[in-house]
Amino acid sequence: MSEPQGEPLRPVPDDEVARLIRLQDPRGLRILLDTHAPRVKWLLRSEFHDVFRNEDIEDALAEGCQLAWRSIGSFDPRRAPLRAWFFVICRNAARKMLRSRRRSPAGAQVDDWDGVTRAEPGSDGRDPLEEGDGAGQRSGWLTALYECIERLGRLMRAIVEADLRSPTGTAPADDLVAELRSSRGSVYTARSKARLRLRDCMTAKGHDFGGPPDRAGRGSPGDEDPSESAEGGRR
Repeated sequence: MSEPQGEPLRPVPDDEVARLIRLQDPRGLRILLDTHAPRVKWLLRSEFHDVFRNEDIEDALAEGCQLAWRSIGSFDPRRAPLRAWFFVICRNAARKMLRSRRRSPAGAQVDDWDGVTRAEPGSDGRDPLEEGDGAGQRSGWLTALYECIERLGRLMRAIVEADLRSPTGTAPADDLVAELRSSRGSVYTARSKARLRLRDCMTAKGHDFGGPPDRAGRGSPGDEDPSESAEGGRR
């Protein structure tokens, strides 16, 4: 496996990137991804190559982006550089995915986004949420999800819809870059923001973002700190 090459010609200081993210400025997340995502993905592939596919690595990175956006306050440049902090967050996300997969009888990933993708209508055109007990509640959940998706901006909506169409629940970033004529950093940023907005929108509508009511196989969020320090996360 060859290590990714190349760094930005004019790197932005870690404290400036962190400042932008704290201000909820999407430029900060875009710079973080453009600067560090290739190396972080390479490290994740190196550590999890025997248990994860490329789509799983993309999922771990997407989850890491959301966690970084929410927990930037835990970043301390005196303890570790931004790249190491971001890698630990993504690695923790990957480890949580792996634990959830091993706990699931079917061996499937169990997280918020997986709950959404498993609730999508089947390929035969029938809506599985319309069968059995609680069908009305589950149908209402799906209707709310579609309403929330419609509120997203064009790029975010296109990425979410592509993810929902993908058998893995996450469309390959390279395909989205080509299809949407966007950059890799913009795709990751838009995906992370879209999932955060969908979670907030579904919560505001009184629904659990992780899936409709009474669905089997739901995992419960772990109680560990996802932004464990780089020193604590090292082996």
